Amino acid sequence: EELGQVEFVLSDKTGTLTSNNMEFVRCSIGGRVYGPDQETAFINREANRHKRGICGDLTVVNEMRHGSKTTSDSLKRFFTHMAVCHTVIPDKPVPLGAHGREKIPYHGSSPDDVGLVEAAARVGVRLVKKVNNTVWVDVLGVLEKFEIKQTLEFTSERKRMSVIVEHDNQVYCLTKGADNVMNTLLRKPLRPDTQVHLSCFAKEGLRTLVMASKKVDPKWYEQWSAEYKAAECALTDRDDKLAAVAAQMEQQLEYVGCSAVEDRLQEGVPETIALLKESGIKVWVLTGDKLDNAVHVGYSCKMLTDGMRIEAIRDVQSPAHLVTVLDNLYSDLMTAPELTQTVVVPTHPVTAGDMSSADDIRQPLLGGNRVSDRLTVKPVCGGDFNSADNQRRRRAVAASGATMNLGLAIDGQSVTHALASDETKEAFLRVCLLAKAVVLCRLAPKQKAQLVRLLRDGLGVITVGVGDGANDVSMIQEAHIGIGIRGKEGSQAVQACDYAIPQFRFLTPLFFQHGRVAYRRFSSFVCYNLYKNVCVVSAEVFMGLNSGFSGQILFPEILTAVNNTIWTSWPCIFNALFDADVPKQHALTTPSIYGAGPSDAFFNPRVFLQWVIFGLLHGAAAYFIPALSLTAASDGSGRVDGLWCHGVLTFHMCMLFVSLRLGMDMMVWRRSHVWIMGYSVFFYFACVCFFEQGGQMPQGVVTASLVTPKLLLIFGGGVAMIMVCVCADGRPCFL
Repeated sequence: EELGQVEFVLSDKTGTLTSNNMEFVRCSIGGRVYGPDQETAFINREANRHKRGICGDLTVVNEMRHGSKTTSDSLKRFFTHMAVCHTVIPDKPVPLGAHGREKIPYHGSSPDDVGLVEAAARVGVRLVKKVNNTVWVDVLGVLEKFEIKQTLEFTSERKRMSVIVEHDNQVYCLTKGADNVMNTLLRKPLRPDTQVHLSCFAKEGLRTLVMASKKVDPKWYEQWSAEYKAAECALTDRDDKLAAVAAQMEQQLEYVGCSAVEDRLQEGVPETIALLKESGIKVWVLTGDKLDNAVHVGYSCKMLTDGMRIEAIRDVQSPAHLVTVLDNLYSDLMTAPELTQTVVVPTHPVTAGDMSSADDIRQPLLGGNRVSDRLTVKPVCGGDFNSADNQRRRRAVAASGATMNLGLAIDGQSVTHALASDETKEAFLRVCLLAKAVVLCRLAPKQKAQLVRLLRDGLGVITVGVGDGANDVSMIQEAHIGIGIRGKEGSQAVQACDYAIPQFRFLTPLFFQHGRVAYRRFSSFVCYNLYKNVCVVSAEVFMGLNSGFSGQILFPEILTAVNNTIWTSWPCIFNALFDADVPKQHALTTPSIYGAGPSDAFFNPRVFLQWVIFGLLHGAAAYFIPALSLTAASDGSGRVDGLWCHGVLTFHMCMLFVSLRLGMDMMVWRRSHVWIMGYSVFFYFACVCFFEQGGQMPQGVVTASLVTPKLLLIFGGGVAMIMVCVCADGRPCFL
């Protein structure tokens, strides 16, 4: 039923929103960009020319074969780096025909690595074979041998990987990783034109990697290798020691080039996110990619829209600095009436490029002309950060943010400061809850889990974590509901999740059909079970009040023993399984009806109290109508009906009352519903007659309650009275 009450979806990007099918489309080497533009790449794909060169562009191939020695050597060095620095395994070659060249399938745990190795092969630098720690690379017809001496694996914390290889009696360290990490490891900073290329790639939504290498002194390598092996054998703090030793190797690197691969969206992602937003569910994207790249994908998947004001928060230096930034932004948002209306924007869509410099976005956030300089840091509200009062206050802010046309893009460094204390968490949530969409970039797996915990503790809402890889497991397990997507990064996410789906677009039927219906049915089931038991038990309570709590029971024991077991449970279960308020397709086309779950419309204190009150009223009517009517003889014999006749008649009325109440609570009347209710009532009367004949009930009581005219009149009048109450109650009170 939690699937019907979701308020926040926190999703990974790569492999979750995107297809994780990496295609090498661009690269920057020696200050020059190689590869086609987006339009040309699209034309090449349509013409099936994209499997030659770089997405159909043969410039690199021609330059390597016929260009100047400097250019050719730079290109060979770059693509050889791509063909060696990875964890890919080449498979057995597959013939492509009588005159075709053999194709070598590549397999690896990282789709990025596989895509880069395949791209290198398409330009003539092929990974041919890998045996143990030796790889052979065909560089334009010349077979080169590389011995891998050590592999420094990629981790979400390091954001890079390295291999130490020996080639021609020389030891080299080949490294590739995120540009913000690699720039600090280079002997010289990236050239301005290279930084421009990286920025342009990110604006187009391409995933970038910077590649660098250096020659290693063999004697120093032997010393370093001994330290690395000692760190591998450490019994305590092993990961930290390995990272520290690896960092000694990955220094003073020489820039080789940068790659750009395209990872297209999965089918139906924009439509799915649009439906989620229309239903009131807030979607946060948590990714390790660059901010500009993630924002571009946000526009592609309609999470960020044209006309939405985009604010970026990045490069924050300290928690206090972050609080100042957030407070200034919050004040600016509260005094911007255009955010609650249709926002007037430039004629061109706002893209990641508009946020590429501090002057464009960050400077206004840090106290530019739009923000009042007199604002001070607001104190955190009193009491515990996770208290119920604070949660209710923040949920009210989240509800008001549904009309604020705002998107936020926040980097990992700012998130680290945001999670530092209760004060920073409060300021962070206050701003994020005003936004329709939030994109958080450069995050480690631990930070993803911490953000889920922040929403759980800070708001007390149902959260969903969606991911496809091992780095998403912590987020999936931290959320109320973990959803794993089986993709190309293994099955760790699927094994750790609550629900597994093949693609992101299947979230809509999971939430709007299965989840919404499950929540409504479960709520109805719980409330009705409470009501029918209150109805029967309240009659016993009124009997105790009337008898001075003498201990005398009202109903024969057999009736109360089997009431929930064989009479009233089956219709309730049947209704919970098959009742439906709207057709399944209508639930997908009208996502706004999903809002009943997050707002607790079907199960809340008011609804709970209503069911209890009507259970008490119906139980009182079932008890007092016979009690006030059975004061004289019911036939010509002069015999006054006794206690058991009163109890059996009261139980008859309770049975019919709860059956009628269930019928009124049904959203759809089908033949099967009518049949099961009629069968339940008929089966009840058949059972009590059988119990009477079998001696489990006083003799003659059931027969008298069913055939005596006065008792039939009392019975029918009581049913009519309760039906009036049921109809007057009306469905809106219970919905």
